[in-house]
Amino acid sequence: GTFQHSRGTRERAARGLAEHFRIAAEIGDLQHGWHPAFYKAGESTHLMGTCRMGPADDGTSVVDCSGRLWRYDNVFIAGNAVLAQPNAGNPTLTTIAAALRTADSILRS
Repeated sequence: GTFQHSRGTRERAARGLAEHFRIAAEIGDLQHGWHPAFYKAGESTHLMGTCRMGPADDGTSVVDCSGRLWRYDNVFIAGNAVLAQPNAGNPTLTTIAAALRTADSILRS
């Protein structure tokens, strides 16, 4: 069979891409060699969710919202692995935000 996104999914993806461009433009130069890459539906080059972040040690997550491994005081995880859900765009900005939150938590402890 052939996979197709619904109109609503395409519209959400367009809004997400527009937001991504706005954020990226605030961070750096989009004019010199940068361009988006699009993959087929279901494809990704970013592995995510192998060490999921979550609000409670209930068996559905591996680390808390600060990246601390459940039941350990001094083991922290940062990176794409803590992102619980795959997404439709490059997760770099989200990964950096989560890693900075983890670093702040480490510095506070």
